[in-house]
Amino acid sequence: MTPYPEHLIAALPRRNEFVFSSQTAASGRIEEPRIQHVKALAAALPALSLHGLRRSFGTLSEWVEVPAGIVAQIMGHKPSAIAEKHYIQRELDLLHLWHVKIEAWILGQAGMSLCQCKPVCAWWRDYSLDWRNATLYINAMIKTFRHKGLKAFFETGSKAGIQPRHAPKLGVQLLRLDLAKSPVDMNAPGWDMHPLTANLAGHYSVSVNGNWRMTFKFEGEDAVLVDYRDYH
Repeated sequence: MTPYPEHLIAALPRRNEFVFSSQTAASGRIEEPRIQHVKALAAALPALSLHGLRRSFGTLSEWVEVPAGIVAQIMGHKPSAIAEKHYIQRELDLLHLWHVKIEAWILGQAGMSLCQCKPVCAWWRDYSLDWRNATLYINAMIKTFRHKGLKAFFETGSKAGIQPRHAPKLGVQLLRLDLAKSPVDMNAPGWDMHPLTANLAGHYSVSVNGNWRMTFKFEGEDAVLVDYRDYH
């Protein structure tokens, strides 16, 4: 999930176990999303179907120069070209990076932001076409770092203190950690998130690449003592 919808979903009222709850439906959840879509159109928006929104997303993605195969996968389409079917394997982290880039550009064109709290880490500037119009803000935050190189990467985008090949995945993990409110928010597929023991009891670890791990702990809803380690 990209930061903007995550921010919107986090603000939804928690009435029951469903994310999209309903006070009127017998099931307790929204069962027909088109009803709210029609209400939004009637209030202020031009006529635009849900399928039209999908086409708009695909069209706008071209402005960010996203490979067509990546856009198709983000939209849930099966690979069509021979290369896409048989030769190109994309991890979720790669799709997420491109999705973040698309979102930043679209929000920038709309002049939108999340909330006036603090800017998202500087590395994300590389993934927007016009960062001045696409600055996003968040509530949750990383408060302290143990690793100076990782801190510099987060704050300035410098790769001098980290393995440069780890930058894309570390960028996604740091952004997610900066948005996270508890360790469970870091339990993403393929990250092998788990609690640590012994002298690091209370800390958690996620996999970066090979033996490399990013570790952290939480104080309330803030991440602290964020570290970057090579476990041999």
